[in-house]
Amino acid sequence: MPAKKHHYVPVFYQKGFADTDNMLWVYDRKLQRYKQLHPIVVCRSEDLYTVRQEGGTNDRRIETDILSPIESAAAPVVRKLAPGVTRNPVELVALMMFISLQYTRLPSFGRAVSSLVEMTGNEMMQMQFGTLERARRTLANYEREMGAPLTDDAAGMVEAVNSGHVRAHANETGFLRYMFEIASTLESWLEQADWTVLTAPKTSGFIVCDHPFVTVPKQGTVPDGVGYGIPGTTCYFPLTRDICLMFRQGDEGFRHRRLDSREVRTINHNVAANSDRFVMGSDLTQLEAVVKKSGCEGLETGERFSIEIIEENEDSRYTKFTNLPRRYFY
Repeated sequence: MPAKKHHYVPVFYQKGFADTDNMLWVYDRKLQRYKQLHPIVVCRSEDLYTVRQEGGTNDRRIETDILSPIESAAAPVVRKLAPGVTRNPVELVALMMFISLQYTRLPSFGRAVSSLVEMTGNEMMQMQFGTLERARRTLANYEREMGAPLTDDAAGMVEAVNSGHVRAHANETGFLRYMFEIASTLESWLEQADWTVLTAPKTSGFIVCDHPFVTVPKQGTVPDGVGYGIPGTTCYFPLTRDICLMFRQGDEGFRHRRLDSREVRTINHNVAANSDRFVMGSDLTQLEAVVKKSGCEGLETGERFSIEIIEENEDSRYTKFTNLPRRYFY
């Protein structure tokens, strides 16, 4: 039987940051405590990628037939990508698919999509049933197209929508659809981006979090929102304790660079600050220092995104979907 607990940060990936016993030190920002755990119990959610069908059955094939094979293809590439290793186009495609989905397969992304879908649905109902005239026109169009009336109570529909008694509710379909669509967009960007494989010194190492694709704007800018396609933005994706990928907008390139301990600390501070709830690493002392310096001991109030109406008229509304800036370190 397919597993009900779905890891949104895969176990094999977490193990790259674990100690020699495959154990991780995990900081839980919600509970504000440290605990040593095995990756199999970290960053998982019940039926996160499950499609709930009519009749009460659950379809878990997205986890078993799509995500698991992508992880299996990426795992050996992650293990071998190091200075001196020649990049293989097939292997890099597998890696880019994995990285792109790690940007979108998260509960925080699901919450963002659900809010967007519900807001869009409610706005659509307002456009269709916000006034008696609109309601009558919408119901007449429905009857003409479907051959049968939906209801003859136009006034009741207006009251239900304007009072909030009828509200849009997002199911898992929107999350799963956008999860793959946005990941595909990021994958296309990664194909054209400038890549640098960053290697940590023996005396230090990278950490990881539950939101590991990190975007850092150009120093000195005050962004309204941050995205990987904005000029001047630097993106980091820690691969293992020893390796972190850096991406930048520009000509396609692929190089290696060794970092010093200070540079590794700066990246780790950005990784921790970008976390949703969990920050993980192999060394407790290092993790405590990173959590404190990055200012992420507790959870931020509200979500990591905003949705606002930026233009409105009688027939339409335009909404703005923004990833909110976090703290950045340089």
